[in-house]
Amino acid sequence: MKSLEISTTYQVGTSSHAGFKFLTQEEYDELATDNYISDLSYNLIIGVPESEELNEDYTEIRYTEAESAKHGYSYPIKGKLPEKYNEIATCMTVLDDFGLPHELGQVVHLKMNNGFTTYEGDFYVCGFWEKPADTVANQIYVSKSFQEEFSPTWKNREDYDRCFQVNSYCGSINPGFNFKTSFNISGQMNRRSLKCYSCIDCYFCCAPLSMTYN
Repeated sequence: MKSLEISTTYQVGTSSHAGFKFLTQEEYDELATDNYISDLSYNLIIGVPESEELNEDYTEIRYTEAESAKHGYSYPIKGKLPEKYNEIATCMTVLDDFGLPHELGQVVHLKMNNGFTTYEGDFYVCGFWEKPADTVANQIYVSKSFQEEFSPTWKNREDYDRCFQVNSYCGSINPGFNFKTSFNISGQMNRRSLKCYSCIDCYFCCAPLSMTYN
């Protein structure tokens, strides 16, 4: 059963018990005050890749906190997460798509769209990892400075509505967190303090509901 749980978390893309999608900064700040959850961290959608090298290989471009990357099996085994504006960290699969060796300092020419504008430029690989075979999406992580310039964090529901008018999630916060136990995650997510988010945003349960492993 333990191996089944691990396989499930690979497929979902995170080992966190649960999380939300498409939150604003206001909503995330409120979530952070909930004492019932722990290990709260987030990633943020940046844009849709338009590089030809990635056309046949599903890839997401995001900013991430370190803990979110660790829970998402996408923390660099060599190098680090991006700090400078033109740095990226990514999986070896993406390096293979671009025909690049698994080495730091490689230059990746990326083109991406955030629903409003397109960016195209060179990025330097500052970190990479091997993606688990059961994980669906490749990840490319950018720096916080690039993220805030290209896809600023949604501050409130006005930003949410503006982006959804063009069917864009870029700038949205996607947090993950744990409970004290992984038993009956669905029931725990339906607590009054968390249910207010699930009525407007998707949430996911990352461990089988019958599991009791922590």
